[in-house]
Amino acid sequence: MQRREWRRHCIFFYDVNVKRVARFHKAMLRKMFWLQNSTFEGELALGEQAALRRDIVRLLNPEEDRVVMIWTPSPEAWRKTHLGIEKGNLEMVAWG
Repeated sequence: MQRREWRRHCIFFYDVNVKRVARFHKAMLRKMFWLQNSTFEGELALGEQAALRRDIVRLLNPEEDRVVMIWTPSPEAWRKTHLGIEKGNLEMVAWG
């Protein structure tokens, strides 16, 4: 019997010094969908969650930057409303 990998849904927001924006964006694109400027969304397995946290700790300057991660068991756990243009492409995601 194959064990199903446990995954959690995440919406990730960051507000970082302009010097680190491109590095954060690139790191998040490896695991999640880009929604808009500094916002990403995706489903991550436990190992991916740990890797994401390691990337954040490595990139983050806690004196200047802020990161918010909202975790839910599934995307259906909340209701989203989109208004205006879409910034990201939800059809594409680069998995690393």
